[in-house]
Amino acid sequence: MLEHLYTVPSERDRLLAMEGTRGVAVLLVFCVHYNALFHGYLANGSWPLAVSRYVGTAGHAGVDLFFVLSGFLIYGATLRHATSFARFVRRRVQRIYPTFLAVLALYLGLTLLFPAQSKFPSGVVPAAGYLLANVLLLPGLFPVEPIITVAWSLSFEFFYYLVLPLVVAVLGMRGWSRAGRVAFLLALFAAVVASPAWIGGSRSRMGMFIPGMLLYEAIQSGVAARWVGARGERVALVVVLAGVGAAAVLRPASGVRLDFDLGALHGAGMRLLLLATSFFLLTLYAFAYDGILRRVMEWRPLRYLGNMSYTYYLLHGVTLTGVALVLAHVVPPAPGRTAAFVAILPFALAATMVTSTMLFLLVEKPLSLMPPARRQRAAAERVPVVTAAIEPTAD
Repeated sequence: MLEHLYTVPSERDRLLAMEGTRGVAVLLVFCVHYNALFHGYLANGSWPLAVSRYVGTAGHAGVDLFFVLSGFLIYGATLRHATSFARFVRRRVQRIYPTFLAVLALYLGLTLLFPAQSKFPSGVVPAAGYLLANVLLLPGLFPVEPIITVAWSLSFEFFYYLVLPLVVAVLGMRGWSRAGRVAFLLALFAAVVASPAWIGGSRSRMGMFIPGMLLYEAIQSGVAARWVGARGERVALVVVLAGVGAAAVLRPASGVRLDFDLGALHGAGMRLLLLATSFFLLTLYAFAYDGILRRVMEWRPLRYLGNMSYTYYLLHGVTLTGVALVLAHVVPPAPGRTAAFVAILPFALAATMVTSTMLFLLVEKPLSLMPPARRQRAAAERVPVVTAAIEPTAD
């Protein structure tokens, strides 16, 4: 039953490890909001609070992992198929907007119910402009506060969707040698890492699409299959854990001050380099090697979460907020209630799964993954339906 609910058939072989990796990414983001909403149950200065804050800070890397996966999927699709730009954009809009607009409508309804929590500026014209900016996915690239807190990343995703096919077409990258494309991508990534000052610390995170593009080239070249192995996977696991942990320390909000000079390399650039290396290795071994990482990423519950990760990504924050408001009357937050903090975790996770599953089945799956026209065409041709989907956004 769960397989039927959370899986959409595909006319090409599904990369099962990709589905589980999306699940890992969205769980990292869950940690951010769980710490933000429930750390009040932990005693000040205690080690549980320190762990919660650290995991919450490290969880921000979940969005970066989503960018790597998007880079891999969309770059591969763009190189393989020379489709019209209008058709490409139409497919991206169909993938993003139904779920986004459904969650946006929920937030607008909650704004009417709780006006004190409204983010809207006063005045009809400014409020209308603010709403339009959010509908057009401008928060993130531009200094606009998103109505849906996590929706800033959709701005980066859609910008990537718009620019990538144009760059590939204008530069004629399909006709380049693989070595030429890899050299170009490495040079571009080096420029982003070295120059977050003019790109902007947060906007420089768009550079995380590039490791995914390089991953596609590595897998398609056959180099990955020849070079990965059990010893390399063990090294990769250490690098991933150390890299994500170090990147958390480099976040400005972590409160950790560095005692060494990064020199010409901006802190945001160093964080970008650490996460790019970590997630390149993570996805390389999960996708190209039959080892521990692949088996973990192919675990069914993780894949089910990954398949609805876009809905979960947009909806879990408001669900957790609702859980926190209800529990505040039952078990009020107070320092030292560590047992309550731990006990609430599975309940909160289950609540986010329930609400996200409902929206996934009502909106994302029928309108974005299996729209009627595609269902009818698939039934007529007696072939399964294409579903290459990706967390904050999808192919």
